[in-house]
Amino acid sequence: MPKPAPKGCGLFAGRAEWGMSLILQKWTHVATKTDRALILPDGCRDLILWERPDAAPVWRLSALQAAPETAALQKGTKLTGFRLAPGVQVPQALLYALPKDAAGAEADISGAVMAAGDAMATIAVLKNAPSVGAGAKILGVSVRSLHRRMLRDTGFAPIFWLRLARVRRAALRLGEPFADLAADSGFSDQAHMTREFQRWFGMSPRGLRGSLDLRTQLHQPALATGEQISIR
Repeated sequence: MPKPAPKGCGLFAGRAEWGMSLILQKWTHVATKTDRALILPDGCRDLILWERPDAAPVWRLSALQAAPETAALQKGTKLTGFRLAPGVQVPQALLYALPKDAAGAEADISGAVMAAGDAMATIAVLKNAPSVGAGAKILGVSVRSLHRRMLRDTGFAPIFWLRLARVRRAALRLGEPFADLAADSGFSDQAHMTREFQRWFGMSPRGLRGSLDLRTQLHQPALATGEQISIR
């Protein structure tokens, strides 16, 4: 099986359960057939219990994506995931300490995950900032300090969080004229917006607008697209 790319939360029509500050959502998915799915970057990580027909249950922690990825699932695989808010850290030892029963793991996860320094508060500013410099000014730090801090706490520079949030917000408004959407979303022009969609989602705004599955995926709790929204 591939690395834990299935980012849950509705990507495979997962079922939302609840919203919290550090854990945004619990989701489940059972693969009724062997299949592949495109997973879009969302700024979140998920703790996922993989239960395959031919293997013992195992916990995996999804990685932060900087580009779309394709995930494969074997028929009969059951996934139970806990979506973590952007900027949350997970102690590596937790993956081996959790019970192989998702129902019994909720309290352990809630008690073990933690905010990575000031990452959550910083991301909350960056996701709405017009530029990294503007975000640093709001936070009262230098751009260099902000860059160093976010690399340390999240593994990605501030511009990653700003650009991903911007393109995800735009992706929720694809019913609007693209030129107007680009101008209103902070892109220099429609061509700039299209390049960003290609870079983050692997397709144009028009292509994404035509995919109901991917648009449903984008509405799940994640960076800048309604962290507390649940779609059932």
